[in-house]
Amino acid sequence: MDSLSINDHLKLQPISRSFSKEIFTHFSSDIVRYLLVEKPPEAITDTEAFIDLSVSQLKKGTDIVWVILHQQEFIGCCGIHNIPSRKPHFGLWIKKEAQGRGFGSSVTEYCMKWAVKTLDIDYIRYPVDIHNKPSIAVIEKLTPTIHGSYKMGEGKVLEVNEYRLYRE
Repeated sequence: MDSLSINDHLKLQPISRSFSKEIFTHFSSDIVRYLLVEKPPEAITDTEAFIDLSVSQLKKGTDIVWVILHQQEFIGCCGIHNIPSRKPHFGLWIKKEAQGRGFGSSVTEYCMKWAVKTLDIDYIRYPVDIHNKPSIAVIEKLTPTIHGSYKMGEGKVLEVNEYRLYRE
């Protein structure tokens, strides 16, 4: 998969081990707060294993995980997961230092619209923890349909609203 340009300054590049250090450094406790991840990786080898799995899933066509670059600087990751279901879900995280600058909104809008236009899917889901006010503000700018609310996860459980963006 090729890189995607959101605008002149914001790009998505398929995840690779060349970003191991940045992902390991910035995937902190603050970031995992609203994700189904119990805790940040303890060793860079954990991050490398995640990257290797993501690359393998891309090759199989089940998932797409990108790193987000602003003016070539790493600012986070995003992905579309469980594509063969035709009802995949989107997720992202932005490193703490880059939050509040509109990157999440730009990436979410671009990726969700790209997914329903490009992939063979019925719609894309974006489950958001009901306590994650910044992510709720990001997704509501797209005016998607709220499909429902439910608990998600086994060990760590999140209370989520599931937003959906359908094909036009």
